[in-house]
Amino acid sequence: EIAEFVRSTDLRIEKIDLSLNRFGDAGLRTFAATQFWSNVPELTVLGLDLCDLGPESALILGEMSLQPSFHCSKFILSRNRLGDDGALCLGQALREAECSLTLLNVADNGITDIGATALLSALRQNDRIEYLNLDGNAHISNEIAECFRDVFVAKERLRVVQLPQFELFRDAGFVRVVQKHRSDSASS
Repeated sequence: EIAEFVRSTDLRIEKIDLSLNRFGDAGLRTFAATQFWSNVPELTVLGLDLCDLGPESALILGEMSLQPSFHCSKFILSRNRLGDDGALCLGQALREAECSLTLLNVADNGITDIGATALLSALRQNDRIEYLNLDGNAHISNEIAECFRDVFVAKERLRVVQLPQFELFRDAGFVRVVQKHRSDSASS
């Protein structure tokens, strides 16, 4: 019903927020199959926070982000179950020049060093992404977090990178690091 409305409306839609609807991979697959975005060129934000999305959804979203008719630049995917496989799929999409994303929020998705490394590699190649949130993924090591810091400093287009250990901000050419205090022992 939502996809049909989006495809048939004459309204200007800039944000679709389906957060807190636990439709899972099957629901996203059905929604994406309608190619709902073809009628909403103004769409910039797709909110899918806490929708029970797994790696299959990450693959679908990665493929969507490479479509010439897909202009959405912000994916809010926090509090799902994308895991490392999902991060690998999204990292692959981010490596492609056609990828339209400028913001990717994958906080609280069970991503470890494996998935974080895939996203880190993509950040090194991607010239569009400005904001990446990996906070709440407790099994990202300090070593990998420091690699994100190095990439952040080198890539001036990056504005914000959030990790379990710290947050990095760029403002007026200055880099600011906000250290976090972790109570778990996941950081090695």
